[in-house]
Amino acid sequence: MAERETVDTQNSTLNAKASPLISADLYRTVSITLPIVAFAFLIAIVSDVRSGQENPFDRVAHPLMFTALLALETVLLLMPRSYPYVTGAMLLGSSVFFLSKLVALLFFPSPGLNVLAEFTESFFWIPGIYLLAFFTTRLDRARLTGRLFVLLLVAISAGYGIIKSPDSDPSVLNALVQLNLANCTLFVLSGIVYRFANQHVRTVAHAQNLEHLVYVDALTGLPNRRQLERTLEEATHISNTTGFSLLSIDLDGFKSINDTLGHEGGDLVLREVASRLRDACRARDVVVRVSGDEFAAVLLDSREPEARLVAMRFLESLEQPLIIAGHPVQISASVGVSMFPEDGMDAPTLLRHADRAMYHVKQNGKQAVHFFASTGVASGSHND
Repeated sequence: MAERETVDTQNSTLNAKASPLISADLYRTVSITLPIVAFAFLIAIVSDVRSGQENPFDRVAHPLMFTALLALETVLLLMPRSYPYVTGAMLLGSSVFFLSKLVALLFFPSPGLNVLAEFTESFFWIPGIYLLAFFTTRLDRARLTGRLFVLLLVAISAGYGIIKSPDSDPSVLNALVQLNLANCTLFVLSGIVYRFANQHVRTVAHAQNLEHLVYVDALTGLPNRRQLERTLEEATHISNTTGFSLLSIDLDGFKSINDTLGHEGGDLVLREVASRLRDACRARDVVVRVSGDEFAAVLLDSREPEARLVAMRFLESLEQPLIIAGHPVQISASVGVSMFPEDGMDAPTLLRHADRAMYHVKQNGKQAVHFFASTGVASGSHND
């Protein structure tokens, strides 16, 4: 059942709408681009005021875009998690701006306005829309926005050609034709890049799911022994000053439970035990299912008092019977603890010493906690 759930999760991930992974590079690029575009609008505002050629649309739209871009930059810097909303707002806002300006220039031009000059001033920024689409978190929605943008651009241009054709400027018509051909070409090219990006994201998602299966126990969802070894290897290199604790945990009498309830019932017990162990540990600790009925926990930045507290809390959590298929099941555990660096300087030594401490509990009544020491004598029971 657990394996089927894992496969279903993987398939849903691969079949989901693709979106680019938000990396530091993407975040940095967008945070740099926003002020650059805002600066471009500021230059346009100053230039229009100084030249006296400011038209009614620019008088409203340019300050509005300048303010909106600065606001988005502020939000992005203060709340990095707002990245999807910021990029989505940039894409939608810039599309609305270009389409609105085109309508204003073609159908509501100011007297004496040089329409071709306005085209040159604003519309060479349009390719930014297609590039911006690849910085959003939903490529499918960005692609839809690009498609609507091209269709509306063609519709506005065609409307102008039909309504204004008797007295329209041939130079303006030529500029519109060139503008639409260029945008259609950009749209097609961006579609090709979109497909490549889509395939890349699916490949990355597939690789991440495979890595997940390598380091995660399919039954409980906890990290597995391979992840435990990697965690210990990393911890021994970064915890030279603070130290950490390793708990080796083995369930008492699990075989009889498995024989009584069957493998399906035994699996339910293991899942519930994993949940209780996870609840007993701190958020930064790493809880692992090693194999069968063996678990482990790496308590980062901890000393003996913290390790004892977590171990005792876990044993106490097992005092509450597990309800499996409507029947109460009582289970206990034996816990052995090794400390870094006192009980070992590497992962194999720490694992061996934690196991030895755990077996000491097994041989002396079970349902207790025992701390390993080089002398083999260090202790703590569930009842003391």
